[in-house]
Parts: sequence; C-alpha cells; structure tokens
Amino acid sequence: MSADCSTSSVRNADPKGPAAKALLGGQALLHKMLADPLRAHILMVLGEREASPKELAEILDEDFQQVCYRVRTLNEKGFVELVDEDSKNGGVQHFYKASVRPRLDAGEWEQLPQVAREANSATVLRVIFRDAYEAMATGDFDAHRHRALLQKPMVVDEQGMRELDESALRHLDEQERIEAESAARRVESGEPGIPVKAVTIVHPAANSGLLTA
Repeated sequence: MSADCSTSSVRNADPKGPAAKALLGGQALLHKMLADPLRAHILMVLGEREASPKELAEILDEDFQQVCYRVRTLNEKGFVELVDEDSKNGGVQHFYKASVRPRLDAGEWEQLPQVAREANSATVLRVIFRDAYEAMATGDFDAHRHRALLQKPMVVDEQGMRELDESALRHLDEQERIEAESAARRVESGEPGIPVKAVTIVHPAANSGLLTA
C-alpha cells in the first residue's frame, strides 16, 4: 500500500504554466490558493524545505488526508512540484517543494481574507522562531562575526508605513542578489556554503490602535 497520496500522473505539472504566471502576476488564482489557511501553510513550508505530505501533516499537526488533497491541488496548479520519491516498507513517499514563492503587494495582501492573512503570518513566524531556536540550541546563531540582529521601534505615518513595506521588498531583492552572486563565486572557488536564515519583519506594534481606528 502506498504511504503517500500522490500519483505519477502529476509529476510533470508545469511550474511555468498558467498557475505560476498567475502567481507571479498576483492574479486571482494565487488569492484563491492562499485564501485557504491550510493551503497557505503548506505553500509556506514547501517554500522553506522539501517535504512529503506525511511530514507536512506532522509539521502542521493536520489530518493527513486533508494535507494530501491540498498538496495534490497545489501540484496540479503548478504551485508545488514533485522532486523526489522514497520507497520503503512497501510504500512510496513523494517529496515536494514550492515551484515559486508568493510575493504580494499591499493591495493584493489586503484582498486576502483576514483569516488567511493571520494564518500566513502565524506559519511564517512559526518557521522563523523554530529556525532561530534550533540555531541557538546548536550554538550556530552567534558563531559568525557577521551575524546581524537589529531592532528599530518607531512611530510613523501612513506614508512611512508604506515606505517601510517597500524598503522590506527592496531588502529581499538585495538578499536574492547576494545569494546569486555568492553561488557563482562558490562554483569558481569551491568554497563551502554557509546556510543562513535572513528575516525582515515590519509590523504594527501591539495596541497600535489600528483595530479600533
């Protein structure tokens, strides 16, 4: 009996097909995928690591069959892709990763239901806290002299909030440039890579007044 919920018929789902283009363009299909909290959770996890539906069910503490159904949907629509299979004990586990990572602007984010926005934030923060805790536990967190840990409390107006949002997106672009250039240098030098977790967060503080404004 198969230990997974996938079929080989979806192996060739096109990560550059209509769904991926819709995601990159921030169109309705992405909103539909992220409007379901469990689909959003799965997509966020698979953006960080490869995992099977069985592992996803354990990570997210969700029903296996519910996870299977959503992974199948995400795969068929081109949001995740099958990257590996593992046969053991007479069963097969299928491992997936995100084909593309969603990036929504403020207008697109606002169109998502509140429950979907909160679910996305909770999932991302859970991953951030887990990664930081593990790095602290192993002693790696402070092992490099260029480790950065910065915090800046502030009070801004509406335009300032918008500019902070735009600044965070530019920061992500810069990180992706650094990653790509580092990869090219390592190909030439043979230098081993340093696994790094980079986090950028901009959020209203507690009791900001936004919920009662």
